[in-house]
Amino acid sequence: MSVDDKELEDFMLATELLWTDTAITRMKNVPFFVRISVVRGIEQYAKDKGVACVDDDVVSRAREE
Repeated sequence: MSVDDKELEDFMLATELLWTDTAITRMKNVPFFVRISVVRGIEQYAKDKGVACVDDDVVSRAREE
């Protein structure tokens, strides 16, 4: 595990919503310098849509919009 992956995993513990393992794995593919912003944006998208758990589908829909 790289330092950047460890930073993401530590940050994910502080998120407000539940995240599936596949959604977290997708975040590891996001460049490290924008990961936190992307996670926050996806969480806000999920909250706005009334979603309690961020999964692969939510990540895909957030990217499309």
